[in-house]
Amino acid sequence: MLLAIIMGVALAGSLIEYRFLARRKQKRDLIVDAALLAVGLTLGALSLSDIDLPSPLTFVEQLFGPTSRMVAKLLS
Repeated sequence: MLLAIIMGVALAGSLIEYRFLARRKQKRDLIVDAALLAVGLTLGALSLSDIDLPSPLTFVEQLFGPTSRMVAKLLS
């Protein structure tokens, strides 16, 4: 329940920020901010639904694992 309240407050604050950005015609900032908010709200909704999300560390391990093994092989 607390996460839902925090998400609602973040959404309300973002809407205020969006009006400011739209008035100043900062489209790139508006698009990036909206994309980050969408990702955050999606992850929050998945968390509220008790869906197991993988750790960001697993992505980093998959990304750099082959390079790490190659460097270890070269140095040993």
